[in-house]
Amino acid sequence: MGLHLIELTQVDFPEHPFADYTQTQPTDIEITAEGLACLPDFTVEGQVSMKNYCLALLQKTTNLPRHRWDTFLAWQCDQVRKPFVWLQRFELLLMLNQPLLAKAGCQTSFQLASASIERARRAIWQGVSEELEGSIAEFYSLRFSIHDVKEQLKHLPDFTDKLAYLLEAKTSYLQNKPSFTASNIVPFDLQIDLEIEKLRQLEMLVSTIAPPPLQMNEEAVLPKIKINLSVAELAYFFRAMYDLDLIPRQYKTEVCKFLAAHFQTKQSEDISWRSVKNHFDAPTSKAMETCFEKFAHLMQKAKKDRGK
Repeated sequence: MGLHLIELTQVDFPEHPFADYTQTQPTDIEITAEGLACLPDFTVEGQVSMKNYCLALLQKTTNLPRHRWDTFLAWQCDQVRKPFVWLQRFELLLMLNQPLLAKAGCQTSFQLASASIERARRAIWQGVSEELEGSIAEFYSLRFSIHDVKEQLKHLPDFTDKLAYLLEAKTSYLQNKPSFTASNIVPFDLQIDLEIEKLRQLEMLVSTIAPPPLQMNEEAVLPKIKINLSVAELAYFFRAMYDLDLIPRQYKTEVCKFLAAHFQTKQSEDISWRSVKNHFDAPTSKAMETCFEKFAHLMQKAKKDRGK
């Protein structure tokens, strides 16, 4: 067959049903240690050799007829207490050893096995009682709770942070996504997508609404302050205070709008607050280098003032 124990990638099976070929004539859907250099019960020096069991499974994968796959998996699942776990481990074994199977010319067997595993998983799920289905649904609703996500969003300061949190929650779910879901549950990733779309629509709405006109009083409107910094340097100057928690984190957007409304640079009298925010979120190397020099001068000045 071309399958060798030394090339095998092992997977641990908590349950491993097999037949003793020395005591009975096993059927073609049973796993045995026949042909392997171990005892009939897969033990080596008194311990179950998981590598031998895995190799026997892969051997069965290569020579099992197409029409026997569903029967083979149904029989295996009937022998264990946790069929979902056994199917998941078997699927992982096939995936990890796909190059080995392909090398032996058994890619078709790999595809047949994968398709049959999915059918077996669905067949088991369809037979689950409503009580168990409710328990599983409750488990995933606790682990991936859209309610908790919405509560967390309330404490995040701006759209960028909220979007990043939602994308992180979706990624975490997809990385740990169950292979089966209850039919009465909207998948968590779809719920997250709805929240992302709602957030983006809200951001568009806010950006199109003009700010309310300023209340005019007896004093003249103050002109913008011309500052000897570029937009990028101005943004980084305040970003440094933000990172030191001198500015509360929930006011990042307000600070960017304030800078645009009250300052002008040598290059531009009108600064876009979005431009300020872009530089605030992603400082340039040049801006950081310039501000570093100015911070050093400020430190020297503070030392001098303190010594007076």
